[in-house]
Amino acid sequence: MPSGKKQPINWCKFKKRPRKHSEALWKRFIGACDYFFEKKNEQFSGQKKEETENLAKKKEIIEKLKNFQKAETEKESLATVRTLTDEWKTIGFVPFKEKDTIYQEYRKALDKVYDELNVEKSQRHLDNFQNRLDNLDGDKERRKLVRTYEFLKSEIATYENNLNFLSISSKKGGGLLQEIERKVEKMKNEMQLIEKKIDIIDQQ
Repeated sequence: MPSGKKQPINWCKFKKRPRKHSEALWKRFIGACDYFFEKKNEQFSGQKKEETENLAKKKEIIEKLKNFQKAETEKESLATVRTLTDEWKTIGFVPFKEKDTIYQEYRKALDKVYDELNVEKSQRHLDNFQNRLDNLDGDKERRKLVRTYEFLKSEIATYENNLNFLSISSKKGGGLLQEIERKVEKMKNEMQLIEKKIDIIDQQ
């Protein structure tokens, strides 16, 4: 009758693998490991090389922005800038430690060009958003924008109700009315910007 205790393993019944077979198996194992790490190193070296090349490409675009010269027309100037920003977006990853630095240099150079061309801040904001979109979860960002849009829509409705109330009941609420009107106008502009951002995501 079983006692419930673990029975000792009789190792003697397991035959040892012949030495020559063990050595062959070991060599196969070492060979497989060497092959794995060799391929891994090749992949890492290739990735590192590609990131370094991408960094050089981005630096080249920054130099072009720094040396930017206005064209004969504003339309031509903006087209040139758009070409450079589109090219920037097609370039892949750069070394991680350089990522933030190179992006800040790019934004600084681009903002300077935008200043020269008197490009509106809203357009700059959209360009910046489009550049960052590759690093964002599009669906998640879209849901976030929709929630913000609906919130602003609700806030505007509340403020506009207050505007109607103040304009009817108060003759001395001119300053408050103007403040609310400014807030409403600002929120409407934000909603328009959100609509454009959503369009950008939908076009991806």
